Amino acid sequence: MTETVQKRGVTVEILLSPDLPTVTFDAIRMEQMIINFALNAVQASSEGEKVTIRTSMAKKNIVIDVADYGSGISHDHRAKVFDPFFTSKKEGTGLGLAIVKKLVEAHERSLEISDNSPHGTIFSVILPRQ
Repeated sequence: MTETVQKRGVTVEILLSPDLPTVTFDAIRMEQMIINFALNAVQASSEGEKVTIRTSMAKKNIVIDVADYGSGISHDHRAKVFDPFFTSKKEGTGLGLAIVKKLVEAHERSLEISDNSPHGTIFSVILPRQ
């Protein structure tokens, strides 16, 4: 992923909230999800833009956000981004987000997609505290 970040001229900022409670989740799968979201965010960003990976608490949930400042995802495409083989990019198989969705569902967690003002997209993984 480092090569893609350098090639695209994008900055990745990681903002981890201190003192988050422990949650049970397969660490390898979690890493795979975050890398996939981050890679998609980097690919959606223009040179000089920033991708932010952030953890926080919202109510009783731990939230992992991956935000970009790219062109965003149209509302028509939002319904399809987790479908296998759907892609709006020239490169890629369209399987990354489909795999992420299956991983999140297998762990009985949830995903959200929202707009990143003024432009871009935020993918959020919601992890209920246990």
